[in-house]
Amino acid sequence: MEARATAKYLPISPQKLRLVCDQVRGMGALDALDVLYFMPQKGAVYVSKALNSALANAENNFGLEPEDMFVSEIFANEGPRRRWRRFGARGRFKPIVKRYAHLTVVIAERDIVEEDDDDEELEAVAETAAVEEAIVAEVEEDDDLMSDEDLEDSEEEEVEAEEADDEPEAEPESDESDNDEDNKDEDKE
Repeated sequence: MEARATAKYLPISPQKLRLVCDQVRGMGALDALDVLYFMPQKGAVYVSKALNSALANAENNFGLEPEDMFVSEIFANEGPRRRWRRFGARGRFKPIVKRYAHLTVVIAERDIVEEDDDDEELEAVAETAAVEEAIVAEVEEDDDLMSDEDLEDSEEEEVEAEEADDEPEAEPESDESDNDEDNKDEDKE
């Protein structure tokens, strides 16, 4: 359900009013009033009056609670311009444009999620996690439970690997000793 309020012919430029509107758009209605109260801009006063009016409309016309409301739409449109003048030196004309704005505030009721739905979703997530843990546990058990033949084969392979590591490989005779003998023979000649 939505409630709205409009304020027309506000003596402020729409550009300045939009800066204030951007600060409260999407906020909770009561939170927005708190923020507006502490804003130093002139437009904050106009926006807070329009927001209070929209809250009153929602409460009196539709029976809605202000705590459940949020600012769904808020915008400032351009109003009429009042052209003024000031006379300058040497007969010149200095135009002044006084701008006006129209402010519209729309507040809506925030959708409240029932707690039962949240509990059901949490239970579904918990069940999924339990199933995944069970699958992981089964895979780990399968890895741990190897057949007796597989165990004997793996033990034999380990023993062979250890024996191969224990036996030193026969080192070929060094060529240096041969070279030394050849050098001695050459010296004798």
